[in-house]
Amino acid sequence: VVVMGSGFGTVPTAGASAYACSKAAVMRLVDTVAAELTGTGVVLLAVCPGMVPTDMTHGFPESFLQLRPDLRSPPPEAWTPATAFTALLLRIAAGELDALHGRFVRARDDVDALLAGTHDPASGTLRLHPWSD
Repeated sequence: VVVMGSGFGTVPTAGASAYACSKAAVMRLVDTVAAELTGTGVVLLAVCPGMVPTDMTHGFPESFLQLRPDLRSPPPEAWTPATAFTALLLRIAAGELDALHGRFVRARDDVDALLAGTHDPASGTLRLHPWSD
């Protein structure tokens, strides 16, 4: 199961509180349901395409751009080609990323390194600190 996440769900995002909160909730849902489904063969991933050139990314409201002027004219390297996201989805569909069950994966992530375990195992996994009295 692939659920659409967003980097906006991982950081405070002025001017996009509803969107950012909904994406954070989506990632927590994936994390929690993945824990419940471990061992069932059902794989859940939250994926983030990055900033792909679309009507949404080229049509941010002026009120949002006043809070995020960096998104008014992003440099070319800020954009993620749609082909990178498509490649990620194809690898997920092929079952190549099943070991990342419950994780938040970005189109620009080095998924081979993630699979090889060279990244911090907590990276890309939404976790809260344990509650303590």
